Amino acid sequence: MRLILLAAALLLTQVCTAGDEPAKTPATKTPTPDFLKMMQDSQEAAIPYRGKVVESMLRAELHVLSDPDSSQAMAKYIHNLYESLIKEGFSKEEALQIAVKLPLPSIPGPVY
Repeated sequence: MRLILLAAALLLTQVCTAGDEPAKTPATKTPTPDFLKMMQDSQEAAIPYRGKVVESMLRAELHVLSDPDSSQAMAKYIHNLYESLIKEGFSKEEALQIAVKLPLPSIPGPVY
């Protein structure tokens, strides 16, 4: 009985999909030289803007880092990390190596 049901299901699948055409993939167009030139020009025009954005972000980061409260918060973070690593079973030497090698938390900048 199971064999008959399986055969019927396969036959029904073949009948239902017999007229279907495979899905066509959209054709990709090769960029024209004019389009490529326009893209290059727009990227070159953005270079001064990108430089200003990166400079302003660096200045803002340095401003925050020069604040004594920021230094104190970073020191507290490193100390807490060190102490937590020891509580988790790392030796003092291992905890120190991990604490000094891990980067300080920061907000990643834009990727260009």
